[in-house]
Amino acid sequence: ADPCPVYCDSKTTVLISLEAASVKKSAFLLRKMLFMQECTAQLLIKFYQIPEKDNLADEMTKYIVFDKWKAHLMYSNNVRKD
Repeated sequence: ADPCPVYCDSKTTVLISLEAASVKKSAFLLRKMLFMQECTAQLLIKFYQIPEKDNLADEMTKYIVFDKWKAHLMYSNNVRKD
C-alpha cells in the first residue's frame, strides 16, 4: 500500500522524518522524532512540505496582509488569475 501523506509547512519536520536533521530539545521530542522516522522507514507515512503561498491554514493562524489573503481566497476557491 502507498504511504499515508502528511502535509506540513515545516521543512524541518520533513528533514527529521528523513533522518536528515537532529532534535536535541527533550526526551519527548526525541521519542516523537524516532516514531516519525520509524513510520517513514516502514513506508507507513510520507511527509510533504506545503509552500507558504499554498498554505491555507495561515489565514486562521497568522496575521496576513490583504494581498496574501486575497491570493489564498482565490486559491481556495480554485479561481485562476488571468
